[in-house]
Amino acid sequence: MVQLGLAPGTEAEQVDREGIAAREDGAIWVANEEEGSVSLVLPLAE
Repeated sequence: MVQLGLAPGTEAEQVDREGIAAREDGAIWVANEEEGSVSLVLPLAE
């Protein structure tokens, strides 16, 4: 499980996930509607 939205240590009133996309290399993009931001989740390095 990973935090989505603002950087760790900051607070947001609400983070709603609006859209999600994944690439073959394991990268996941999530649109955070209320914040107007995008989260990028990368796979762990081997």
